[in-house]
Amino acid sequence: MASNCFFAVQERFYRMPINGWKKLHKYYNEKFGCTETLEVLKKLAQSEMGKEVKSEENGERRRIDTCLADTCTLTDTTEYINLRDKFLSKIKEISENEIGKVVVRTRNHPNELVDSKVLDLINRVVGEYAKAHICYDEATRKEKRRSAWKENIESKISKLVLSKDLLEKARKQEKLSTSETKSLKKIMREFNLNMSSVTDLSEALVKKNESLNRVESEHVVSRDEIVSFWFTMWNKNDDTVTYDDYLIPFVSDNHPTTFPSLNEFVNIINWLSNWKAAGIDGIYNFFIKKLTTLHKYIYDIVKVICLEGTTRADWFYCGLTYLIPKGIPQRGSDYRPITCMSTLYKLTTKCVTKVVQL
Repeated sequence: MASNCFFAVQERFYRMPINGWKKLHKYYNEKFGCTETLEVLKKLAQSEMGKEVKSEENGERRRIDTCLADTCTLTDTTEYINLRDKFLSKIKEISENEIGKVVVRTRNHPNELVDSKVLDLINRVVGEYAKAHICYDEATRKEKRRSAWKENIESKISKLVLSKDLLEKARKQEKLSTSETKSLKKIMREFNLNMSSVTDLSEALVKKNESLNRVESEHVVSRDEIVSFWFTMWNKNDDTVTYDDYLIPFVSDNHPTTFPSLNEFVNIINWLSNWKAAGIDGIYNFFIKKLTTLHKYIYDIVKVICLEGTTRADWFYCGLTYLIPKGIPQRGSDYRPITCMSTLYKLTTKCVTKVVQL
């Protein structure tokens, strides 16, 4: 009875609330007419909760974690409830949209900066993994200024143009103002050159021209040209190709069906790189690894895909392709494509690979 009460409280509030043990102790003694001390009640609950139980779902042995020594403050409880409400709202939000059209890119989180408390609370309320990463991100995000990369590039080009004009003026030995002379000295110090030498001024001008050309020439290939080139690679091929002549037409009935166990599947998950580029669902491996509640459900999904050949939603087979420039691109072919598939797709192919390698 004591363990059942504690388990119900733990499920609701994650830990025993402040003064929760006192109220449980009073209720227990009144209910059963006992005079047990609080310490005895705690030991009784701990001994019952700590027993190994048989999991009906997967037949594995597991130990129920207890938090008998910890209490849950009002702040902890409020944070748990807020995270639960946020998670449920995200589930509702994503159910009204298609995956791939609502991708929210989250930040990479170094291990030493991960808020394990928030992650543990999310792990308790998670019922579907598609929005858990955003829930964590919003719960831990600190407001940052918008990146001004475009303005920075424009400012860099503007400064290079001014430097080039100033060097041209100095090389022609035109009169410079005090501020222009100061700027010229700074430019020449940058290249360790002498501002009194016309040759050095010409050399500095060449270097500034090279820098300006390099900045202005980055990613000047038009979008239409890139699309035109890569469309020939990605267009749909309607020709049906079969390999019937090469396939074995018969498989024995006693051929064993092989598939990784749940433990092996979890091991595959643990070997995934945390922050490799995410697929169309926008979910990094980090969240799949940390949200251990989901592992059994993901395993069941992947197993059905592999063994029953069940067709999934279109987004499962889609990827995000990034075009990485090779040097300074001048045409559409000067990019190297990298396609990122979803983690669920990668887990499916890794399971198939494990079986094929046997």
